[in-house]
Amino acid sequence: MWVGDPAKSAVPDKDRNAAPFRKVCHVLIYSLIQGETTGKAIEKTTQEYKKLIKSYGTSVDDPFGDAPAIGLALSWDLLALGMVGNPHASF
Repeated sequence: MWVGDPAKSAVPDKDRNAAPFRKVCHVLIYSLIQGETTGKAIEKTTQEYKKLIKSYGTSVDDPFGDAPAIGLALSWDLLALGMVGNPHASF
């Protein structure tokens, strides 16, 4: 689940609402590409989710009121994050 700004759908890199979702995906992907184990990559991603959930739960710079929806979507995604297989596997 993610929250995006429909006005920025043609330029997703400028969508501030989608930024935290891109960030957690990058943490996971870059961890795996750098050769870390899948377990460590999931652990780093979980920590990033928790950090972002905290920041969006207390965001005072929210002119459009999107922070609660972003925090909820990040929480949902964290609950769905998981791994099946060997946590010590790597590329």
